[in-house]
Amino acid sequence: MKGAVKWIVAAACVAALLFWFAWSRPQAAEGGGTDRQILYRALGVFRVFAVDALWMRMNSHIAAGRDGLVLTDARTLLELEPDSDEIRDFLHWHLAFTMAQRALSDSDCAEWIDEGLQIQEEGLERNPQSAVLNRGLGMTFFMITEREGVYRQVCLDRYGRLPVELAHIYLERAYAQSGDLRTLDFLLRALVNGATFEMERNRAGAAQPLWEKAGRLIKEASAILGSDGDGAFLDDLLEFCRGKETECAELQKSGEEG
Repeated sequence: MKGAVKWIVAAACVAALLFWFAWSRPQAAEGGGTDRQILYRALGVFRVFAVDALWMRMNSHIAAGRDGLVLTDARTLLELEPDSDEIRDFLHWHLAFTMAQRALSDSDCAEWIDEGLQIQEEGLERNPQSAVLNRGLGMTFFMITEREGVYRQVCLDRYGRLPVELAHIYLERAYAQSGDLRTLDFLLRALVNGATFEMERNRAGAAQPLWEKAGRLIKEASAILGSDGDGAFLDDLLEFCRGKETECAELQKSGEEG
């Protein structure tokens, strides 16, 4: 037994040394990518030790407010585990918010935001149905819906649309995969925001399906929560959405008649 323990400890030490060598030497090697990438592959099953060690170190950097070192560790973690939705989502948030808010210029801020969005989108290309990645991107758009300036401009440049037009799309995908009521909460808010946005621009035809979808989801939530207690507040929201849906239909009809 003692011999087996010693072997495991020794293997972990070797893995840690290999990982440290890879982490500290990012230059390219001939014919096969960077030294770091080659050694990541060489770690094999012992890569889990490196990942756990990095998470622990990154958490200590977070606690100490060392945002630059958090970024370095998060990027390295993603190299080690490119299919990890959790790592990718964390890096996306760190780039688009923490690093962007530390930027000294609007151009630097825009680059951080854009990189954060790119990281998330690359993950969704790998796994379009990911509840974690769709929720993360949807929440980003939801949180910046009311922001002016750089966030707004990055969205326009990247998507040709504003955050308020995008948030409900990704949150709906996340909810479809997870059925999580917290996600549903933000989805309903995003739908109301999106529908209101369309109505303010006299686009009743675009607003009506959003009100309709919100109403349908409210009915689903009511069935889950019950008609009284936690679900009682949904009755008023459902009535509000139905009223708006009717208003949109009437506006479309009057427009056709006109």
